[in-house]
Amino acid sequence: MKIRNPIRKHLLIAIAVIAMVVGGSTWKAEAQNVRVFDGTTYVGIIPGQTLRFSIANQSASESNIQPVRAQVKLYDAQGAAIAGSREVEVSSGQFRTVDFIRENLPASGEPVTGRLQLRAVVYIQVDDQQAISGKQFPVTMEVIDTRTGGTYYTGYVKVSSDGID
Repeated sequence: MKIRNPIRKHLLIAIAVIAMVVGGSTWKAEAQNVRVFDGTTYVGIIPGQTLRFSIANQSASESNIQPVRAQVKLYDAQGAAIAGSREVEVSSGQFRTVDFIRENLPASGEPVTGRLQLRAVVYIQVDDQQAISGKQFPVTMEVIDTRTGGTYYTGYVKVSSDGID
């Protein structure tokens, strides 16, 4: 009985290791089929403001290019992730917006004003077989008055796959 249990234990460990190796290989193969463009910007917002990102896909619609997937993540001044949008699909010739309302963000911000300094990162995932560049995915960022909808600030977020695009 004592001999059988260690054999069973080693067999289960070996099966688990094989499963991890095979699973890891599959994930790696999937990861090689996509290319990620990203862009970073910095902004501060106060209560009563909304941070809006508009992500466009300007690839030619007749070229059979698959829709891209985009996501925005927000980080506080210490680098901790505090919010992320759901992943949105953006087809050729279309755009999508992602909003972050200041009051819905979990960080407290500055004691008196509630101002929150953020680093925002926009990720755009495309099929690696597609011959496209980051220039085909313009991203704008706006700081909006949540109550009136008026725009305080508009900026551009440059996205690239290599920091150069």
